[in-house]
Amino acid sequence: MGNFFSRPGREADALPPGAFSAGNISSINSSSVAPYLGINAGSYEDPYPPIPFEWIVSPSKIDGTCPNGHQILTWFGVTDAVITVLAILCAYRPFVHWLTRGKLGNRAKNRLALMWTVTFACQLTASAIVAGIMGNTPGYESLNMLHIFTVAMSRPRFYPVVLGLLRCVVTAQRTRDWDKTTIIKRSADDRVEFPYTDTWITTSFSELALLIISAVFTGVTWNRLPSDSKSREYTSDHVSFISSTPGIMFLCMLAFLPIYKRYGEAYPLEGRRYETGRHWGVTVSSDGRTRIGVKKDNNKTAVKRGANAVCAVLLLGYIALVQWAYWTRLVEMSGVLFCPPKMIESSVVWVVFTAVDLTLPLHVLKLDILQGRLRSAVGLFKIVVRRSTTANWMNTIADQEPDPGYLKAGEEDGSVSAEVARRLGPRLGDILRGTTHSLSILNDDSMLSGLYLESGRARCISQIAASVGKLGRLNPNMKIVEFGAGVGCAIIGKVYAFAILTEEVTHRPEEASASDIANVGMVV
Repeated sequence: MGNFFSRPGREADALPPGAFSAGNISSINSSSVAPYLGINAGSYEDPYPPIPFEWIVSPSKIDGTCPNGHQILTWFGVTDAVITVLAILCAYRPFVHWLTRGKLGNRAKNRLALMWTVTFACQLTASAIVAGIMGNTPGYESLNMLHIFTVAMSRPRFYPVVLGLLRCVVTAQRTRDWDKTTIIKRSADDRVEFPYTDTWITTSFSELALLIISAVFTGVTWNRLPSDSKSREYTSDHVSFISSTPGIMFLCMLAFLPIYKRYGEAYPLEGRRYETGRHWGVTVSSDGRTRIGVKKDNNKTAVKRGANAVCAVLLLGYIALVQWAYWTRLVEMSGVLFCPPKMIESSVVWVVFTAVDLTLPLHVLKLDILQGRLRSAVGLFKIVVRRSTTANWMNTIADQEPDPGYLKAGEEDGSVSAEVARRLGPRLGDILRGTTHSLSILNDDSMLSGLYLESGRARCISQIAASVGKLGRLNPNMKIVEFGAGVGCAIIGKVYAFAILTEEVTHRPEEASASDIANVGMVV
């Protein structure tokens, strides 16, 4: 396959000087391979490596064997084959809806603008984990993980071809009962659901982004090789074809598998009149009655659906073939410079995260649920941070000694507030730590009552009395409920306000009850 996209007569059958097939242990002794083991960044010096620095995934020392080109391509192929099988199931909305008993597979409106980010994020996460697995393998620690990450994103994939085909040809006829749901749109799809549509939309956006990254990375890295490098000339055609894949993908997304058509057939751009094979016609019933209306030509619809599927598969298949041809050419000349470790673990990561991004895009898991959980998580985080900050402040205050100046001023002050400060001051550390309750200290000698009857607080009591009097005139049967009575903040003021109510208030509150919940008073 390495010669599949090479121009006839441009390249010879022999590999360029210094190039060896992947897994060839004899390449360790080559002057174009040995100096670059375990290095995937730096400047080029003659003799040049057979592949760019950024594509090197090898240990600094080869002790055993490395996978050959056939094993590497089989690794990619088996991984994507498993992903393809899972994609057929995980991307089928009715199956997901049935399997999760309605918790997933609920199509939501207006979620397509951000839906693809879930798929793309899963692919980035999988590649990052693979880069971490490989980069932390003994002997590979010297490699630049960012370059391994980008190489992992550039792996060949063919499951988008299957998804594109299924989006075109797989349908499910729905009844009139589905008209009020978001699963179908009667005016656009004639009660025919295309279950793979939403998954195709999210996957195509993600695939386009991955192809752009891969094309830029491939073009830049190979063009960094000096112009007199034979390896650069040997792969120039494949690099050019890789650079064309984002444009082909965009053409497919725009014309043959339109991402803007969530309902109905995936036909190319055309007039609405013939969009689904409809035309005006006359229908004659068995009793002789006639009806003029729009008729649907099922044969024409099937032909156009099949033709559209063929065109889409050809474009997507071209992208997949270009990727596989490039990787075939790469492993033909890399020698032991491409010796990926832990291939099974990497395959598991790719399979798991791809299955997740196919199953849990936002059209399957409702966005409002995600937003609610995100707000709850952010709120919980703020509470934890606030409590941690408060606890640190309280511990700092608890460890400080009282200010002598304040202590002396408090001794000269004979007010109730000063006495409260003198009582609580020596035990402030225990109070802040929660080992001592301040109310148990202030209950002696009616200290708490005196605190609320002193100076300015007495004025508040008279104001409370006036307010209660006015409320009593407006609502003779009112009741007062005090929340937070346990902290002694205002219930004492209420009691004294009841005692000093003047005779002009003919109706007083019938009942005053308390509950130690919060520092709030409520008149009912």
